[in-house]
Amino acid sequence: MNKCQVERLLGGATAVGYLYLAIKLIWNTGEGGVRLCLFRTITDIPCPACGSTRAMLELLHGNFGVAFSYNPISYIQLIFLVVAPALLLYDYARKRQTLFNTYNYLISQIERPRNAIVLISLIIINWIYIIISQK
Repeated sequence: MNKCQVERLLGGATAVGYLYLAIKLIWNTGEGGVRLCLFRTITDIPCPACGSTRAMLELLHGNFGVAFSYNPISYIQLIFLVVAPALLLYDYARKRQTLFNTYNYLISQIERPRNAIVLISLIIINWIYIIISQK
């Protein structure tokens, strides 16, 4: 991907993430709201990301333990939602390509077999935790 595509992808993803969180904060649909997870709707098994919206809302309220209990991956999402827009703004202000370079570096690390195995293992462990904790 080129620099422009990376900026659009990550900028758009963070914008959608912030918009979704804002909607959830404003309307506070709670536990009985609409279930957006197609995987869980079909299988009745939570996916690796299930609970991440509730976790992000808890993080925004400073409830770190509760957020972890919903989905530990939410901490990575929080970092992404803070760092990506900050790097994007920095790049535009300074005429740099820090976000693009960071993206390429992370992708190159994920493509290494050993790192990919570790990442996949962590996602599976997280998924097992979510399945067990949400029963």
